[in-house]
Amino acid sequence: MYKHRVKSSISVLESYHEKAKLGDSFEFSVFLESLCDSQCTSYILGNLGTLAEVLKEKDACYLIDHFQHYDYNAAQVLDELVK
Repeated sequence: MYKHRVKSSISVLESYHEKAKLGDSFEFSVFLESLCDSQCTSYILGNLGTLAEVLKEKDACYLIDHFQHYDYNAAQVLDELVK
């Protein structure tokens, strides 16, 4: 169940990232912030192994650079896990 939620969150984040490329970065920033907030129910940095697996499956490892703005240490671990 958790992996399914992470996949869904990453899919939404990818769609917002595409919009951000066109100049509308508000949704991307707000959604990413909620994913990285440990007090939020949508927090996905709690199980970095699962997150790394999903990022690799979805070819979305580029998102790690964005995670580092909120949790540098988690981003460093994710970088290692996706190698």
